[in-house]
Amino acid sequence: MVYQKLTRLLAPRIGLYFGVMLAFAGVTALLGETQAAVAELIVVGVLLIACGASALRRKQEADRYLKELMDSMDQATRDSTLNCPLPLVIFRPETDEVVVGRNEDIFTREVLCHQVSFMAVEDLTKPREAVAKIRYNHRGERCIVEKQPDGRVLATFGQPVRAATPGQSICFYDGEYVLGGGVIVSG
Repeated sequence: MVYQKLTRLLAPRIGLYFGVMLAFAGVTALLGETQAAVAELIVVGVLLIACGASALRRKQEADRYLKELMDSMDQATRDSTLNCPLPLVIFRPETDEVVVGRNEDIFTREVLCHQVSFMAVEDLTKPREAVAKIRYNHRGERCIVEKQPDGRVLATFGQPVRAATPGQSICFYDGEYVLGGGVIVSG
């Protein structure tokens, strides 16, 4: 059961894409462009094979991790693990790797950001207390913001924040005023 849930999470939803590509090849063939239609079908076939191979690699890596995890546990722990929610799964497309962990693994107290623009202040000359929001719906968390020698800004939170993701925006507030904001580099 765990494997089925994990496979559904990891399986790419690109069936519609392949359907559109096949329909496009069919229309091309109906218009009398058989060479172009054959070329399009070859491209769709190659993409389908590559996608299947990538999905299979991700599934095998997740299966290998789960097998190692289950083999390292005693029977009581294994039984309780199978009855709990799935672990957190993060897919990194740039390296084609699957990272499996726990919810606690994505909490951090420090967030480094760059491309920082200041609004209510000219520049950040000394560490300053602020409230930072890392998502639109995030209620905000108290932190100390400090400019680094390389121009980036480090936000050190009193309480850990969840899922401060590189590439995501961060906004700093002083009461109802926006101090500034930037793009998260690491969290």
